[in-house]
Amino acid sequence: MKSIILDRKTGVSQETSANNFDIGSSKIVILNITKNNILSITQNDNQLVVQLKSGNPIIINDFYSSQDDKNENKLVIDDPSEEELGYWWIEEPNSGLNWVQLDDLNPLMITNTSDGISPWVYAAGAGILAAGVLAGGGGGGGGGHHHKGQQIATPVVSSNNAEGITGTGTPGWEIVLTKPDNTTEVTTVDENGKWSFNQNGNPLAHGETGKIIARDPQNNDKVSKEVETVADCQPPEPPVVEMNNSNGISGTAEPNSTITITNSDGEVVGEAITDANGNWHIEPNPLADGEEGHFTATDKAGNISDVTDDIADVLAPNAPEVKQNNAQGISGKAEANSQVIVTNSKGEVVGDAMADDQGNWHIDYPNPLTDGETGHFTATDAAGNTSKVTDNIADTVVPEPPIVEQNNAQGISGKAEANSKVIVTNSKGEVVGEAIADENNNWHIDSPNPLADGETGHFTATDAAGNTSKVTDNIADTVVPEAPTVEQNNAQGISGKAEANSKVIVTNSKGEVVGEAIADENNNWHIDYPNPLVDGETGHFTATDAAGNTSKVTDNIADTVAPKAPEVKQNNAQGISGKAEANSKVIVTNSKGEVVGEAIADENNNWHIDSPNPLADGETGHFTATDAAGNTSKVTDNIADTVAPEAPTVEQNNAQGISGKAEANSKVIVTNSKGEVVGEAIADENNNWHIDSPNPLADGETGHFTATDAAGNTSKVTDNIADTVAPEAPTVEQNNAQGISGKAEANSKVIVTNSKGEVVGEAIADENNNWHIDSPNPLADGETGHFTATDAAGNTSKVTDNIADTVAPEAPDS
Repeated sequence: MKSIILDRKTGVSQETSANNFDIGSSKIVILNITKNNILSITQNDNQLVVQLKSGNPIIINDFYSSQDDKNENKLVIDDPSEEELGYWWIEEPNSGLNWVQLDDLNPLMITNTSDGISPWVYAAGAGILAAGVLAGGGGGGGGGHHHKGQQIATPVVSSNNAEGITGTGTPGWEIVLTKPDNTTEVTTVDENGKWSFNQNGNPLAHGETGKIIARDPQNNDKVSKEVETVADCQPPEPPVVEMNNSNGISGTAEPNSTITITNSDGEVVGEAITDANGNWHIEPNPLADGEEGHFTATDKAGNISDVTDDIADVLAPNAPEVKQNNAQGISGKAEANSQVIVTNSKGEVVGDAMADDQGNWHIDYPNPLTDGETGHFTATDAAGNTSKVTDNIADTVVPEPPIVEQNNAQGISGKAEANSKVIVTNSKGEVVGEAIADENNNWHIDSPNPLADGETGHFTATDAAGNTSKVTDNIADTVVPEAPTVEQNNAQGISGKAEANSKVIVTNSKGEVVGEAIADENNNWHIDYPNPLVDGETGHFTATDAAGNTSKVTDNIADTVAPKAPEVKQNNAQGISGKAEANSKVIVTNSKGEVVGEAIADENNNWHIDSPNPLADGETGHFTATDAAGNTSKVTDNIADTVAPEAPTVEQNNAQGISGKAEANSKVIVTNSKGEVVGEAIADENNNWHIDSPNPLADGETGHFTATDAAGNTSKVTDNIADTVAPEAPTVEQNNAQGISGKAEANSKVIVTNSKGEVVGEAIADENNNWHIDSPNPLADGETGHFTATDAAGNTSKVTDNIADTVAPEAPDS
């Protein structure tokens, strides 16, 4: 079939017999096909695809490359089966078969004259003509519509292949084939406009050229133009299917041939045109997974190849497993016979391997990935389906040798690279245990220990990538140590004895570990202040040796409360004594820090250190009390006072009470004539002491006074007689301008106060009871003075009132 490509602007035309051709823009494509032979017209990107009922599609490239009216392309059908000349314009091909009948193509041409009239006429059955001129038999005028009876249409050759020669022409006309040997064969165009030479196959041999004309059976001189056709009787090779998977179907076949695919039901499910290099592809795959497709190639001549059968495999394999990616290489599992491809972090293919019939694949040493690099692994099956990607990080560095932290009766445990497998072999080289290190690097093999006591075990760690560490040797110790002793459990901490180098662990009453200590080479262990146990709480103590064997439990009660600081009640020449916690040891250190005395407090809390006092007079002693648990109290400081105070003085011992002077802060004690203590007083910081009224001594009774200092040292005795009787009120015998005088108790003090209560005068009565206050009189004339007498003991008489008369009388008359 020939198609005509007509330029809408220039009127230049060209013919093509191809089923797939390019046109550019501003073209009219005239297809010489019957309207009834069109199955569908579709748009594929910029292509217009005309699917024919008779088979091959016509593909017009660039048809939709422009959308503006002056550059867009037009599709016209010149139906050879219709009697009348004319065209069928499909106005909007991608919207269905919208037929518009045209007598000529002028309406589709682009006018370029000033009067708007096209300078050409392109009529059906004719070529490009000058303006107003028509071609064809019988002539005619001016580009109008022409009847086909007026000219002889050139026959169209539809196929020339191994099955024969077919074509279209004017019904009832004869088609004459002239062969290379100049012999002819004749056939007639049927009522459908079709003709053929195929009764005994193609009358032309492969490659021979035949010449065909159409002639009027009523007038053999009336013939069409001659058409040459070359026989192509050799079918193409069966197409090769190179890919039939989830990505589609592709392969190779004769260039420019049509590949037809039928499914298992015999339905055509796909077609493709091979390119100039014979490549073809269909996307997506129209076959179901496992379905057998039947593939043929039909060349341009219509020869059909033998069938190629191929089964669709549209299921991608599972992503490959990577079981080893270490210094020894890479290996794993994948679909049998699939190709495993490894790309590095740069996207470069660095390795591939074929999975065997068991699904095993491997890439030998050296590993193409660097340590820590993520490799991307895919498996591609024989059909070309590619799995999802498996990412796996290369680990080409061997783990550190495992650490053995415990190798005892409870089993074996330690540290190793997370997720590595720790393997234990005994002294015979036998594997006796395995363990996986968890995400925190811990591994363990439970009791019973697979190694004998004293046997050396050999330990290696193999990481998830299969790299194996160097060997760690460790000797099993399955004998437990003795239970620890607790020698101190007080506020200063806890200490005791245990197996050398063992770890002593303390748990409280809740079972919580509250302390740990390592016993030194002399078996001593200690836990420093503060004590992790509360006062009175029972601690549970075990000793765990270097191998992790744990002793039996020792229970011990914490005593973390220190005793109160001792009281020092006496620290004098007689010795030292006081109060402290019962059964505690009171220790005395001097100002040099030397221990100079010790004493145990009895059950009544009393303690004492006998004379002589170990502290010098005035020296500060430091006193502590240490209980049975070893807790030591705070320090009590006390100054030794080994010198007795001076005997107290008695300055007053009368009805108002007793008072005097003594050593500051000493206690003055008064005993009566019977030896009874009848009074006590503390001398203040100014050495004054007093005992208030009533006086504990009877008038005239001798009291015995001692002063005892804070240290308990007692002075010598002062004796003093009590005088508790007040003197008689004084008499005033003279109270005038010459002064005041009178009588009072011998040695008593007479005191004068004025009307304001102010003391204005004093006098001592002599041994004859006389007292006097010299002139001037301290009282004003007419003022009442108040007179008392106070004896040597301080007793004061009642008051004598007397009015002063200090104005002399007038001189007497002579």
